[in-house]
Amino acid sequence: TVITGNWFYIGVAGGTGTYSLTNGSILNTGGSAANPTPVIALGVNAQTDTLSGASSNGTLSITGASTINIGNVPTSPGDLQLGALSVSATQLTGGSGTIIQNGVGSNVNILGSSTMEIGDAAASSPGLINGTYNLEVGNLNIGATATDTATVKLGAVALANGALNQSGGTLTALADTTFIIGAGGTGSYLFSGGTADFKDGF
Repeated sequence: TVITGNWFYIGVAGGTGTYSLTNGSILNTGGSAANPTPVIALGVNAQTDTLSGASSNGTLSITGASTINIGNVPTSPGDLQLGALSVSATQLTGGSGTIIQNGVGSNVNILGSSTMEIGDAAASSPGLINGTYNLEVGNLNIGATATDTATVKLGAVALANGALNQSGGTLTALADTTFIIGAGGTGSYLFSGGTADFKDGF
């Protein structure tokens, strides 16, 4: 699957959405002149006043030797958001986005200058925006080449919560990439198993 549109929502406007990659599936984000930075957003806030109070939930699960490539290097970067706010939203009503990676041989690659925000929307009160990444098995790669400048933020904005829970697998962040815990909001990184290699710290 190749995503070239501007936004791809999983769980939006008070709904619940699930996207599962299994059996070696590959999900690529691509770019175009009209949409140079495609966005995958899980748990997107309500977009209109009539949906005020609704909470959206989006879940992306990765099993088997499946792969997600965020960014079509060198053509264009991409953006992966967990607990997000759509461009046209007028209500900050909350959204929760979750990634569960537990596939043997699976890979999530944040490429080039792409970004991943876990907890990526301002909220009207604490706890309304939640992003969670559970790395259980497989590889999470922040950058793939020495010149990549990809960025990962946990709790990207005020009153948003972002959590990366690693109980297994391998997390690698290359030297020119950025990994921020609490970038305006509340971020947490819980390491209980697997391997983590931050070439330039966090």
